[in-house]
Amino acid sequence: MRAYQERASLRGLTRIFGVSRNTVAKWLKKKPEVCRP
Repeated sequence: MRAYQERASLRGLTRIFGVSRNTVAKWLKKKPEVCRP
């Protein structure tokens, strides 16, 4: 989830990892200690 901290947009993460926004959102829900920048 380091990439999320460096790049604050879900759209950016979907481009990096090649997955849907829903998938990224599920990852973030599994890691509650990650704070939004």
